[in-house]
Amino acid sequence: MIQVLVNGQQLLIPSDAEWAEILRGGELNGRQTSATFLWSVQRCLPVVAQYAELSLTILDLDGCHFFTKVFLGVADYKQRVFLEELQCIVCNWSGWTADPLVEDNYIGLPWDLVLPLIQKAMTFPLSPCPTCGAKLPRRHPIWVAY
Repeated sequence: MIQVLVNGQQLLIPSDAEWAEILRGGELNGRQTSATFLWSVQRCLPVVAQYAELSLTILDLDGCHFFTKVFLGVADYKQRVFLEELQCIVCNWSGWTADPLVEDNYIGLPWDLVLPLIQKAMTFPLSPCPTCGAKLPRRHPIWVAY
């Protein structure tokens, strides 16, 4: 498993085979994972696999809890994002979007690091509906599946 340091956080990047083993056995580094963590992997991994600009990592927080972290590559910058499905209220398009402002993106980081990351996230333009160009509801999507 590859380890990377992003914004002062040590993150793990499993290979495809390691992801499969995590999902099959429910364990990571000899520790049992939670049902919530496994659900997050099952939900995010297929989406991330389809788009080169997305990556899925793991945060091992204090040796107690595992969290998935999704990153969106924007030029040479890696932005933390939350993947979710949104539906356009104008044309009913439905698809995956990435929101950098969901607070779970920043779990485990001290506030003095979170604030500049959120300020940077606010500089990215919102992505409209890919079908009709309307503003998508709720959230702050900076990427939509194409």
